[in-house]
Amino acid sequence: MIIDTIIGIPGKWDSPYETLSSAVGQHCDWEWNAQSCSFLNREHNEVVRVEMYAHNANLWEAYHYAGRQTISETELIELRNHTNTIYLIAKGGSLKRLDLIFQLSNIILDQGGLALKVETAGKAFNALNWQLLAQSENPLKYFDAFTRLEEDDIDLYTVGMQNLGFKDMSVVKSDRSSKVTLIESFVFYQILESPKIEEGDYFCAFKNAPVYQLYHEPSMFEKDDLLHNPWGMWRLRQ
Repeated sequence: MIIDTIIGIPGKWDSPYETLSSAVGQHCDWEWNAQSCSFLNREHNEVVRVEMYAHNANLWEAYHYAGRQTISETELIELRNHTNTIYLIAKGGSLKRLDLIFQLSNIILDQGGLALKVETAGKAFNALNWQLLAQSENPLKYFDAFTRLEEDDIDLYTVGMQNLGFKDMSVVKSDRSSKVTLIESFVFYQILESPKIEEGDYFCAFKNAPVYQLYHEPSMFEKDDLLHNPWGMWRLRQ
């Protein structure tokens, strides 16, 4: 199944179309098509659609919330003064496609992008932190970049795992730090091993750690929500 991964990049561009055209000028793997308003990655024959929107007075607040206090006041002031936002609408659902998204989004950031928000995870970054993630060799960079952890009164759960091609996860949040380790270990296992996981299977984070059984649940979000995961969610229960 192929899903959309959507990236927003605000900037102060007088002519965003010219910016997009010049952005890939020195990157032979990418080609800008003004007629279809899209990028083509020649090597992988992957198309990334582009939409552009004018200044949004409320955008900085969305980035402040989604950035979890990682975007500075100075950067928020810059976001208040953005002129337009470029949205990359790419095929997600696999790590190889996310590598292409990392590559193209960094090309746009290098052209004056102020920050970045993964709309299909509700998570925002300043330009530097996103670029550092892209350069990382840690397999968990995909989890850190394209998903977020949320919690309610009872559960700790992921949002955005569909971007990786995985189900989201939920577990009772008592002893929160150990549950974060559990979730990260399960993601790491899926990234490295690409296992076939079925309902009723068992998982533990490390030797002698608590054992959890996996139960399928539907996505927490409606089908028309950008955060909807078509594969649903794993509920981990002891």
